Amino acid sequence: MGELLLKSFNFLEINKKILNLSLFYIKKYNLKPNDSLIFATCKYYGIKKLISLDNDYKKICEDENMILINSKDLL
Repeated sequence: MGELLLKSFNFLEINKKILNLSLFYIKKYNLKPNDSLIFATCKYYGIKKLISLDNDYKKICEDENMILINSKDLL
């Protein structure tokens, strides 16, 4: 069952441009590396909405024109 679930997802590849963008966001917004990598991947692939309860994304989403969905009411 778990294997079927995993096969239903599309996995995004990380590349050097995403890593460089991630480093930029670490410096500019003082993000943790994992948060920065997630955000940089979203920006690179043109993902417009981010679902997270992590408040570290609030400022960067506002500045970078990404919608932060951080409550069940916003779903």
